[in-house]
Amino acid sequence: REYARKLEDLKKEWAAEIAGYSAQKCLDEVSDLRKRTTPEQRDRYAALESGCAQHREAIAGIARTWSLDDCADYGIKANKVLADGGQTTWVDRVLFQDVCYPKYGDALQARVK
Repeated sequence: REYARKLEDLKKEWAAEIAGYSAQKCLDEVSDLRKRTTPEQRDRYAALESGCAQHREAIAGIARTWSLDDCADYGIKANKVLADGGQTTWVDRVLFQDVCYPKYGDALQARVK
């Protein structure tokens, strides 16, 4: 109940904070929330998804500069969190479905397994 009372204030605070984020900051913050086990984490992730949507193309642009090793490292870290009960993020989809897998294909898949 206490969290529900302060949720609206938190949403406003997060929105103001996220409005100043760069694409890289959005990528980092969303990646850190692959594990969303509390209501606050889930709500913050939703705020990030909404507030960082404007950076979708810039986030893809970051991934376009990545080497095969960079994409593989990111994927391996993501998979470790997923194996531990985490969830994929919209940033993961942008990075992998839109950029890394189309760019590196089977070579990336072999490294990330």
